[in-house]
Amino acid sequence: MRPKHAHHFVHGRIVAVFAVLVLLAGGRTWAKCGSGPSPDYDDITAVMFQQDGCGGTLHPPRSDWMHVSTFECSTFYAVVWTDQGPKGPISLLKDYVQYDLRGATGTYHLGLDISRVRSLLLEDSFFSISPPDMMVTDTAKSVISVKRCAVVTRIALYNQPSLEEPAAAKLFRDFRTLIKNAPKTLVSRKPAKFLETGLFDP
Repeated sequence: MRPKHAHHFVHGRIVAVFAVLVLLAGGRTWAKCGSGPSPDYDDITAVMFQQDGCGGTLHPPRSDWMHVSTFECSTFYAVVWTDQGPKGPISLLKDYVQYDLRGATGTYHLGLDISRVRSLLLEDSFFSISPPDMMVTDTAKSVISVKRCAVVTRIALYNQPSLEEPAAAKLFRDFRTLIKNAPKTLVSRKPAKFLETGLFDP
């Protein structure tokens, strides 16, 4: 799958973004960070959804011109990242990169606010979901990564109905729908050659 061989985020852009964060750090406060309190969804600053297709992955390598016909079986990721500035939230990154959906491959600006993403995670009780750990080979999976304070929480789900835990399945289904229906502005017909931004690295 192409994203597994993707490069890290373009250096100049990530350096510029972190420079903004350094300037903001002095006046930054978090209402609910710290050990003890229950997780506060308003403290979520970044969320990434990754999907590498659906069903089994044992098939001959596809040529670049071979694409899938449905969003639900496509290979893509979407990331929304914000930070709290002195005068309120500052949007740092809203990207959607689609690798193999017929007629829609490319890099897009995603018209999705962090507040809407937080609401979905709250509605589906993200921090309460703990699907069983499974070792499954040759099966596509999706991953949701959430950064809250200095903590990164990830939930991975194999894209196979028989393997899906109900609460987790609803969360991923709702997230796909949110991304699918969100406004998108094309930046380039060429999908960005990275998967991780470094933001979710330990």
